[in-house]
Amino acid sequence: MVKIQLGSHFFRRINTCPQSETFNITIINSHQQSMPNGIIQQQSMSTDTNQEQLTTSDGIQLQASSRQSITISLNKNVAVMISKRINNQYYSDKSINSIEVTIDIESPFTYDIFQDIIQGNKSEIECDDTVLMDLTKIGKELEIEDLFEFEKHIIQDKIPLEIDNCIEKLLYYFEINSQTDIDTCSNFISSHFYGINQEQLKYHVSQLGFDVLQKIIVNKELKVKDEESLAEFIISIIEKSEIFTPLIESIQFDYCSDETITKIFNKRNVCNSIDFIIPLQNSFKRLRYHTPNPNRYFIPDEIRSKLNVIKNSGDFHFTYDFFNELSIKKNRVMMRIALDEGTPWDKMLILEAARSGNFDLVKLLIECGCNKDTKEATEFGFTPLIYASMNGHRNIAEYLVSVGANIEAVSKDGLTALIVASGEGYLELVEYLISIGANVNVKDKTNKTALMYACQEGHLEVVKHLISKNANKDAVDDHGNTPLMYATEKGYLEITKLFVPETKRKKKFVEILRRNVIKIIKESKSVFDKIF
Repeated sequence: MVKIQLGSHFFRRINTCPQSETFNITIINSHQQSMPNGIIQQQSMSTDTNQEQLTTSDGIQLQASSRQSITISLNKNVAVMISKRINNQYYSDKSINSIEVTIDIESPFTYDIFQDIIQGNKSEIECDDTVLMDLTKIGKELEIEDLFEFEKHIIQDKIPLEIDNCIEKLLYYFEINSQTDIDTCSNFISSHFYGINQEQLKYHVSQLGFDVLQKIIVNKELKVKDEESLAEFIISIIEKSEIFTPLIESIQFDYCSDETITKIFNKRNVCNSIDFIIPLQNSFKRLRYHTPNPNRYFIPDEIRSKLNVIKNSGDFHFTYDFFNELSIKKNRVMMRIALDEGTPWDKMLILEAARSGNFDLVKLLIECGCNKDTKEATEFGFTPLIYASMNGHRNIAEYLVSVGANIEAVSKDGLTALIVASGEGYLELVEYLISIGANVNVKDKTNKTALMYACQEGHLEVVKHLISKNANKDAVDDHGNTPLMYATEKGYLEITKLFVPETKRKKKFVEILRRNVIKIIKESKSVFDKIF
C-alpha cells in the first residue's frame, strides 16, 4: 500500500471552477477475467452485494464492487478543464455532455478511488500499485496529466536509490511532499556528495529551498571529494540566493585554497556574516592539530591502494609522483591524509620539490604541515630555500620566505641561500635575498664569502651587485684567498677591474699570475718526480 498526496493545484482547479451543467464520464472495463472470489463482473450501474474489502493503514475499509463499468457525473467546466481530450471535443462541439472510454481495469477498487479523485473528495489516496497503474491508464486515455504522475510514483518506488538518479528522486518526492522519502534522498545525496551531479543539484536549489539543502550539507554523513569542491558548490548557490548563506558554516577553510578564501572574503554579505566567522574560527582551531576527519572525505580505491604502498615504500620516485599528482589536482585533503598516515620520504618530498622547481607541490606540502626549514639527512644538509636558491627558482624562494623560512639557514658546510645563489650566478635572486635582509658578508665554514663564490665562477653582474651592497672585497678565507685572487686565478679580467685601479691592476695581475705559474711548476715537478 502506498499513500499519494494529490497536488493542491489539482483541487484548486476543481473547487474554484464555476458551476455549470453536468458532464458524464463512463469507464468500461475491457478486462474479461474473473474477479477475486470467483465473482464474474457484470456490466452494471448498481452496487453488488458481493464486495471485497481493502483496509488502509488508517484502518479505513474500502469496498470493491463487482462491476464492469462506472459512470461519474461532474461539473462540465471541471471536466473540460482537467481533461485535454474532453477539452478538445468540447471546442469542436460545445453541446457535448458525455464521454465513454474502454480501459483494461485490473483492480475492483479503481472505480471508487477514481470517483473520489475526479469529484475532489480526497486530497490523499491510499492504494496498491495495481490501482495506481489503472489510474495511470485512465489518465492517459482521458489525457488527465495529474494522473500521469502515478506511473512515475510506481517507477520511482521500484528503482533503487543510486548516484545517477538520487536528485531526480529527491525532486519527485519533494513535489509530492513525501517527507520520509525526502529525508532518505537527502541523506543518500549527502553521503555520496563526492559523486553526484552537482550542476544538476545547483539548477534546482531554488525549487528545493534552504531546508532541503541544509539536510544535505549540514549532515554528519556528508562525504565530499575535497573541501574545495564543497566550497565552490556553496558559493555558487549563495550567488543564486542569499538564503543559502548559513550553509557556509559547513566549509572547513583550513583545507581550502587561498583563491577560494579570497573569493569568499570579496563577498561582503558573506564575510560580514556570523555564518562565516564561526567556521573560520573553527578552522584556526583545527590548524593546531593538523588532522582532517577522514570520514568526511571520499577516498577512491586507487588512492587508498597507493596510500598503503607509500607507508612502507622504499621507492622515492613512486612516492614523489603520487604527491605530485595530488598537487596537480590541488587535492590538499588527500595530501594531508597521506602525510598523516606517514611516509619515510616526507622530508625528501619538499626538498626535491624545491630543487626541481615544483612550486605547486612545495606550496601544498607546506600548507599541509611540512616543515619549511627541514634539512636533508645527507652530508649536505640543505634546506628547501637553499635548494631553490641553488637552482634559481625565485618564485619558490619568495614563497618560502613569505611563510617564514629562515634566510640565514646554513647547510652542513655553512652554505646559505645567498652564497649558493651568488655561486650559480642568479642575479635577480641575489638582489631579492639582499633586499629582504640576507647578510651580504655571510661566510661558509671555510670563511669563503658569497663574493668569493661569484668571483670564482666569473659572474660579473653578481659581483658588481655584491660590491654595490658593501660586500667585503678584502675578505680572506681559510686557504688565504681573496675575491680578487679567485677572479684572477680563473682569468676573469673584467672582474679584476672592479677591485684595483688600472695602474695597479697590471702589477697585481702579473704578481698573481707569477705566483700561479710557480705553483703550477712546483705541482708539475712533484708529479714528475713521483713518476720518474
